[in-house]
Amino acid sequence: MKNSLSFKLYTRVARLGSFSAAARECGLSQSQASRVIADLEADLDVRLLSRTTRAIVPTDAGAAYLARIEPILAALEDAEHSVREGDDFSGGLRLSMPTSFGNPGHGGDHDWPSCPRR
Repeated sequence: MKNSLSFKLYTRVARLGSFSAAARECGLSQSQASRVIADLEADLDVRLLSRTTRAIVPTDAGAAYLARIEPILAALEDAEHSVREGDDFSGGLRLSMPTSFGNPGHGGDHDWPSCPRR
């Protein structure tokens, strides 16, 4: 089953060249990480990684897949961050305008409604 964990784990394995290092980053055991990647490859019906005793590198299909899912993962992380942080604006706001805009009856041609002062 494909999910964000399998995508994230795949990107880490492909970038680090190590199941163990990627598993540690994702809080998994090496065998769990290996199983997640094997399931992902089975779901996609393609080999994403070339495994040898010396290295783990993306296959051509794996490199193409990596290039397409990294921006998606970045967008997901950005969306999660904005939801958690509450994408509210903060900080000061400065406006510039002619003084006649803020002083009705003093040089402005505006017909300002009468508002009670608080």
